[in-house]
Amino acid sequence: MRNKFFSCIFLIFFLSLESLFAEVDFFFEPNLYSYQFIEKDLIQGYRNRNSAQVYRMGIDIDLENEFARAEVQASFVPPISLSKDSTKLNTNSQNQPSGSEQTSGFFLGRDAYVAFPIQDFTVNVGRKSFINQHPLSHKRFSELDGTEGLSLNVDVWKNIYWQITLWDNYRGYPIWEYNQTEVYGARDKADLRKGERSRHGTSFLMTSEFIDFTADFYYLNFGSWGRYSQDDLNLQNQESGDGDFYHRTRLGLVGKWEGFRASTKVHFARGLDKTFADPKRPERSLPIRGEALQLELGYFSKEIFFFVSGFVPNSMQTSTSDQAITIGYVGMGNSPLEGAYLSRLMNIYPSAWVTEFGLESIQENKGRRSSSFLGKWGAGYFWEPFQISLFVETLIPRLLQAEDRGEISLRKMDYSKQSFSEFTGRFEYLQSTLSTKIRLGIELSYLWTTKEVEIQGTGVRVYGGFQF
Repeated sequence: MRNKFFSCIFLIFFLSLESLFAEVDFFFEPNLYSYQFIEKDLIQGYRNRNSAQVYRMGIDIDLENEFARAEVQASFVPPISLSKDSTKLNTNSQNQPSGSEQTSGFFLGRDAYVAFPIQDFTVNVGRKSFINQHPLSHKRFSELDGTEGLSLNVDVWKNIYWQITLWDNYRGYPIWEYNQTEVYGARDKADLRKGERSRHGTSFLMTSEFIDFTADFYYLNFGSWGRYSQDDLNLQNQESGDGDFYHRTRLGLVGKWEGFRASTKVHFARGLDKTFADPKRPERSLPIRGEALQLELGYFSKEIFFFVSGFVPNSMQTSTSDQAITIGYVGMGNSPLEGAYLSRLMNIYPSAWVTEFGLESIQENKGRRSSSFLGKWGAGYFWEPFQISLFVETLIPRLLQAEDRGEISLRKMDYSKQSFSEFTGRFEYLQSTLSTKIRLGIELSYLWTTKEVEIQGTGVRVYGGFQF
């Protein structure tokens, strides 16, 4: 709410100034969702079906004068009704409760900030996305992150981008494009979004003709935010929590040559989570000690792209009694998963993660927050005004083992027989003129798993947008 308030104040101020250049675009995007989620149980099967119609309205504003620049992207979803139907498949059981739920949402876009150039620096107030030079960064929304508060850009070099986060009220960086199906859900966890916290850090990118180097470091003080922020009864405080903290460092190297691109990135996560006392583990805290490796190989041009990528985090370290000694890798930002079922409906992450509800480390037999191998394949072709793109994702959770050393592993014996895979196909029509933009598309999703899980799903989304 603070960011929204300050943004409105600054916009009113700039609108009153002379010599102001302004560009305002409004858009309307009707969306029809029809998702069907089926889970088969060996003893008692059931079938869930979710469907809804969603209408999104939004605005893109660019304001600039000699003193400052403002860029605001925002979406508003009017009150909608989500129908939920859950029906048992075997005839000996009663039907699950069903009904409808009214909800709405307001989402800032990737950027909603006011920028003040001061010599070789730019001070940003509001929401500013982190540096991302990936060729598909504006066509997909996975792994999106940014500052919601006060940040600083260092504008000294042409090929070096340096961004400093002075203060960030981190909340998972929610945007409409990523949270489409989340508009309806998670109302029972609304209180977990509240609480005082702060994030600080920096990101650095150096580009050249053939090589890019990236580095970032971010420190997060959980304060009183999240379900695990007041576990230690001796330390907890209604305002400051029990002292949990987390920091992550990433180093990346990208090689480029005539459209081909090979990248590698290593992640290091450290921190501390205070816990309740446990007879099997006398320590009243769990250290966060995690690493992850991210690889990608692909080809990207204006007309075509294809890539394969992998994400491999380490697991938690355990004792002889299977008791956790440390939390393994903890991620931050939006999930690297892109499919609607895995990332939105099932809310799966490939490891413990800092989401909009704080630190979430959940070990379940369906891989909800288990350390997992994530493999992705994608391809697309663009011929104006049409474009088609295909994505396949597979997630394989690590086994929970006694005396696990908590290391990164690609050994088959360290992974379970479970796997979750999703295919996503999109076909879009894009037409742009000087005054209007039209976007129409259809997205098809199919989820399949191994027999140890027995989940299947199909999904269809028809969408369109008009910007003028």
